[in-house]
Amino acid sequence: MPLVTVVLFFIFLGLLFVLSNVLKNRKKLKAVKVFGIKEFEIELPQEAYISPKTSGSAFPSFSNCSDAEGFFMLITPYVGSLSKNRREFIYQYINDLKNELKMNKGIYQYFTDEYQKYKGLSEKDAATKWAGK
Repeated sequence: MPLVTVVLFFIFLGLLFVLSNVLKNRKKLKAVKVFGIKEFEIELPQEAYISPKTSGSAFPSFSNCSDAEGFFMLITPYVGSLSKNRREFIYQYINDLKNELKMNKGIYQYFTDEYQKYKGLSEKDAATKWAGK
């Protein structure tokens, strides 16, 4: 009987830990969405998420990021779908954060690599390239 109690206790602790992480990530996602609307007038897509293949060890956990870092982690895959002016404005903003040492190096590099694919392209060309056509 005591062994069953110990196992159930650890299962309960594990579930409590998972629930805590889910709630922290949801709270951070709401804050990131508000940041995107307030700073850039960009509403994140409903399906925005951090791809496991891009979130390597260089990225902090989503719940520990600042609102700006979280926003850039989520908006990066959609950079090609933005207008040219918004792409340039966001790129300037992230460079300012990097210069003030307020941006994680991994997030900055991830965004910059994606931005370089669409740099100098018109809105139509960038949208076509982003769509994979």
